[in-house]
Amino acid sequence: MTSSIMSTVSIKVITLILFAGMSACGLLAVRQQRIALAHDVAGLHRTLIQHQRDIQTFHVRLQDEISGDRIHQMIQQFEEDNGILMVPFQTEECLNACLPNSVLEDAITHTAESDLLVE
Repeated sequence: MTSSIMSTVSIKVITLILFAGMSACGLLAVRQQRIALAHDVAGLHRTLIQHQRDIQTFHVRLQDEISGDRIHQMIQQFEEDNGILMVPFQTEECLNACLPNSVLEDAITHTAESDLLVE
C-alpha cells in the first residue's frame, strides 16, 4: 500500500514539475516576444526621428530655394526663355470685373450688419 501511495505521489510530483516547467517556458516565450516588440518599437522610433530630421532638412532647403529674390529670378528667367510677360494678379481688379457692384455692396453691407449684431 505504501508503494502505491508513493507511486501516486511521485506521479503527482512529476506532473507538478512538468507543469511548472511548461509554465516557465510559456512565460519565457512571452518575455521574449515583449523584448522583440520593444526592439521593433525602438527601431521604428529611430526611423521616425530620422524622417523628422529629413523633413526639417528639406524644409530649410526649400526656404533657401524659394526666397522672394529666387522667385523673381525664376520668373525673369521664365519670361526670357518663353518670351512671355507675367503680370501680377490683382485681386480688386478681378473682383470688380467678375462681380457687379451691387453684389459687392450687398456683401459688404451684409458683413457690416452681421458684425454689428455680434457685438
